[in-house]
Amino acid sequence: MSSAPDGRLTRHLHRLPIRLRLAASVAAVAFVILVAFAVIIGQVSAHRIRSNFNAEVQANAEALANHQLQLRGLDTVNPTINPPLSELGLPAGAALRILSMDGALIAGSNVNLGDPVTNEAPVLDFNGYRVVNTQISFGFGRSGWEQYAQPLSSVRSEIGWLELMLLLGALIGTVLAFGAGSLVARRSIAPVAELTAWAGALTLTLTVGIPTTSVFPGSGAVVYSASLPGTS
Repeated sequence: MSSAPDGRLTRHLHRLPIRLRLAASVAAVAFVILVAFAVIIGQVSAHRIRSNFNAEVQANAEALANHQLQLRGLDTVNPTINPPLSELGLPAGAALRILSMDGALIAGSNVNLGDPVTNEAPVLDFNGYRVVNTQISFGFGRSGWEQYAQPLSSVRSEIGWLELMLLLGALIGTVLAFGAGSLVARRSIAPVAELTAWAGALTLTLTVGIPTTSVFPGSGAVVYSASLPGTS
C-alpha cells in the first residue's frame, strides 16, 4: 500500500529537469551539514551561556554576602537592615530575601525562593529562578539566611535567540547552496544539451532527409542526396 505513493513521488522527481535535481541534491547535502554544525555550535554555546549565567549569580550572591548587613530590631514588628536592600544595586529582575535561621522572612522580596532550612543544596533552580542560599551573620551573635536569585527566563531567551539565528543561518545557507548548485549544473549541462540537440537534429535529418540533386561529373547522371541543415 505504501509503495504506490513512493512510486508516484519517484516518477514526479524523475520528471524534473536534471538541473533542478542536481541543485536539490546539493541543497539537501548542504542542509544536513549546516544543521549538524548548528546543533553542535548550539549545544556548545548554550552550555557556555548557562555556565556564565550560573557563575554570575554565584558571584553576585557572594558579593552581597560580603556587605556585612547589620540587623536591628529583630524582635520588633519592623526590623531594619543597614545598608537598606534598595541601595545594594541589584541587577534587573533579581530577587533578594533576608530570612532568620528558622526561615522566616525578615526583609526583601516576597517571591517564593524555597526554604533554605530544608533545602540542602546551596544552589538550585526554584520557581523560575536560579537561587543561591547563603548563611550570613547580622552581628551581635545573630545569624540568618540570604537568598539571592536571578530569573532563568533571561538565559532561556538568550539561548532561544541563538537557536533561532542558527536555524535561519542553516536555511539561508541551504537556499544559497541551491542557487549555486543550479548555476553550476546549468553551466555543466549546457554543452551536453547542445550536443544532444545537434545529435537529435542529425538523426532527424538522416531519417527524414532533405533531398537535393547534383550532377555527377563526366556522366550527366543525377544523384539524389540528403543534406544537413545549414549545408549546401
